[in-house]
Amino acid sequence: MINRLFIKITLPIVALMMLLGVSWYVVVLRTVHDFTSQNIHADLKNLSSQLFDVADRGFMELLKNGAAGDKISVRIQQVDCLDIIERSSFAQNFKILIYKEQNNKILLASDFTKQINTTNIILRIQQRLNNSPIPIADKNFHAHQFHFSPWDWTFLVLKDTQAYVGLTDKVRNLYYVSAVVLLICTALLVWYLFHNIKKPLSSIISAVSKEEPPEYQGTYEFEFLAKTIKNMMRSLQNSKNRYRALIDNAPIGIALVTQKGVITEANKAASDITGYSLDELGDINAIDLYKTPDERKKILKETSNKSIARNELNFKRKDGTTFIGNFTTVDVIIDNEPMILSMFEDITGQKEAEQEHAIMETSLRRAQKMETIGMMAGGVAHDLNNILSGIVGYPEVLLLGLPADSKLRGPLEAIHESGKRAGTVVEDLLTVARGAAATREVHNLSTLAQEYLDSPECRKLTSLYPQVTLQQQYKTTKTAISCSPVHIKKCLMNLVTNAAEAILDKGTVIISTCDHHVHTSDSSPSDLPEGHYSVLSVCDSGSGISEQDLEHIFEPFYTRKVMGRSGTGLGLAVVWNTMEDHDGRVQVASNAEGTCFQLYFPTTSEKEEKQTDTVNKELVTGNGEHILVVDDEVLLRDIASQMLQHLGYRVDSVDSGETAIQFMQKNSVDLIILDILMDPGINGKQTYEEILKLHPNQKAIVASGFSESDDVKATLQLGANGFIKKPYSVDVLSRTVHKALQG
Repeated sequence: MINRLFIKITLPIVALMMLLGVSWYVVVLRTVHDFTSQNIHADLKNLSSQLFDVADRGFMELLKNGAAGDKISVRIQQVDCLDIIERSSFAQNFKILIYKEQNNKILLASDFTKQINTTNIILRIQQRLNNSPIPIADKNFHAHQFHFSPWDWTFLVLKDTQAYVGLTDKVRNLYYVSAVVLLICTALLVWYLFHNIKKPLSSIISAVSKEEPPEYQGTYEFEFLAKTIKNMMRSLQNSKNRYRALIDNAPIGIALVTQKGVITEANKAASDITGYSLDELGDINAIDLYKTPDERKKILKETSNKSIARNELNFKRKDGTTFIGNFTTVDVIIDNEPMILSMFEDITGQKEAEQEHAIMETSLRRAQKMETIGMMAGGVAHDLNNILSGIVGYPEVLLLGLPADSKLRGPLEAIHESGKRAGTVVEDLLTVARGAAATREVHNLSTLAQEYLDSPECRKLTSLYPQVTLQQQYKTTKTAISCSPVHIKKCLMNLVTNAAEAILDKGTVIISTCDHHVHTSDSSPSDLPEGHYSVLSVCDSGSGISEQDLEHIFEPFYTRKVMGRSGTGLGLAVVWNTMEDHDGRVQVASNAEGTCFQLYFPTTSEKEEKQTDTVNKELVTGNGEHILVVDDEVLLRDIASQMLQHLGYRVDSVDSGETAIQFMQKNSVDLIILDILMDPGINGKQTYEEILKLHPNQKAIVASGFSESDDVKATLQLGANGFIKKPYSVDVLSRTVHKALQG
């Protein structure tokens, strides 16, 4: 740039010097040249005048003597004149040619004309008389011609240019000196410009091009210019530093984008959020940052309607991952070009936290609701168990003493069956109360699923819904779970039953199992810890569940079925509570094409237990062993006593823990059947602790309407030999007592 500037300055100056040179030539040198030509012409004219005077004197002398008409006298006089003229030419070193113009007759010619054709010389002189010098015989001559009319003589005076070489050399040298002086002046002027203009400007511009403050000392004007530029650059740099500090330290991404999507400016936060470097952001189009092109179209449409637009949009990072951006755009004009100032921040974590918080809040509300309902259900189940013990127990006791053909056997069996069916409802209530699935065994999930599909309950279901096809897809072959198999099968039965009932025409229910590793970023239930899980899925091709119902399907007694006829409203509540008891989760997806339930069970490294069929239809009887029944319910004490007596045992019963301790202070028994919950007074665990002080090795069976609660577990750890759940049958009681006595 500085070279172009220097050329722009020097070219006019060089042109001016050339103009001055031409002017010097035209005005001065041309004048000198003309002066020289005039001097040469004057010299030749003077010679010509002398020659004219010689001829004129001769002619005048003829006239004076009156011999002008005498040819001989005229001839003699002419010869004398020619002789005088020839001697004069030798004396003054010039050439002379005299001839008659009428016939070009040569009268006198200097010696050089004798060697050449004088006629040609005359013709050449006549043609180039006013042009000088004239080349003749390898020499150049200045010539002057005049005519002497009395004798019709034409005089041609020739003088060698060498005679004037001194004068012409002076003129030539003046030309050369003038040219040299002009060149030197031009060079000096160019050097002056280079040293005093180009050099300072080059120093200043070079520093500015490197974005460095110029340092110059010398010419005041350039020094002032350098200081001014330096102050401006310092001010500009300070302003730029403040701008960059403000932009780069902003916690949100900021970018300046053209209407065509070219990113002209971006800050560090924009680079960090998108994953692109600042240079890379300048090379891509803004549309590449949006998850879909429609997102940018939406922004352009909204910014065209208002100067400021705010949206939450989906963006893409450099690695292909997406994030939710809180996006604000402002229309701005920069350098007369409409642009978009974009400000955005990654709120993916915030959105996920809000979503997770909403899920946790929903789960907490559901857990609190289920806990409240569970407490109510537990209390109801406990009371129902006590009532059902009579409904189930007394018919069984009566049936033991009736003959096979008794008319009472049918009604008693119906009462007994109804009681057992009511017991399954109580079982569901206890599951809702939580803790029902506390007793664990190690099983393979696929094995449990197949056991249900081979069960009489499943065969009965398929007979009720012949339009439904059951399919199984098992992928869990090596992993096992710690579970309550009864409750797992109960969950599967409830889900398959609901799936079958959801299919009005022909359809399919798929029962599948698979292994799955839960990551924090996958689609598994968000509140599941990371780890390995076995997943049981039940998917149907039914009509689906509405979004309104999905929020309530796990609540007890919430059902779209006819209550008491096709359902109790406890099926999915049992599923939900069972999964909570197993530290697992249930996930539901439903649409118009069907519903899919997925049950996530944590896997265990323990080996699967080999199950043996211990079912024995024959009652195991005793040999008069002494058994003490401790229960606060008169009905339960009576039923237990009658069953035990029928089995061949000697039985005593008491109504409280305190009474049992008093009895054991005076007596000893082979086995105690101990109710865990007794009111008022001490519970079964406390009673057993006191009895062990009296009889350290006392055998006992814990009885409870609940599954193994903390008190039941604690009592078993104290040394109790078994657990029996109320209401119990004679068969279960006989085997439990026999096992405890043998242990």
